[in-house]
Amino acid sequence: AGVAVMAPKRLMTPQTSLPFASATKIATAALAMRLVEQGELRLDDPIGRWYPTWRGDAKATVRDLLGHTAGVGDPPDAFFARLGPRSVPTARQHIAATARPGPRTTDAEYSNSGFMIAGIILARAADEPVAKAMRRELFDHPGGDGLAFQPAERPHPPLAHCYWYPRGLL
Repeated sequence: AGVAVMAPKRLMTPQTSLPFASATKIATAALAMRLVEQGELRLDDPIGRWYPTWRGDAKATVRDLLGHTAGVGDPPDAFFARLGPRSVPTARQHIAATARPGPRTTDAEYSNSGFMIAGIILARAADEPVAKAMRRELFDHPGGDGLAFQPAERPHPPLAHCYWYPRGLL
């Protein structure tokens, strides 16, 4: 439901393909829960168990990453300015440009970098690329065929426009 393209206006249809952008966080959390159900991951696992280069609070957990309470921020605006308007950093570049995580928090502090770390952890727990695990566990079910986990997958036309990348990534 809704508008796929603002101008010229085009409504969503069941065939419209969606770039995920920040909605990827929902799929990441859903995949984490599938891996928990399968016994491959525990929400209370320390981040360092799965991500040995973790530089933040040693007590921070996978649950903290998913809840935005791991103390992870995002890169400064200058990082994105250096990239240019059509450049998309890899997850590792994005994480590397992020300041050292602070202590765990009780209030959520929105973090794309934290979810990128969560994605790396999920790939390790699933023992396969996160896009492949998401396709198998989430997207290969009714309603998932119009979803594309970018940049590993490409959305098919007709496309809905993302507010940030109107032509999709890459």
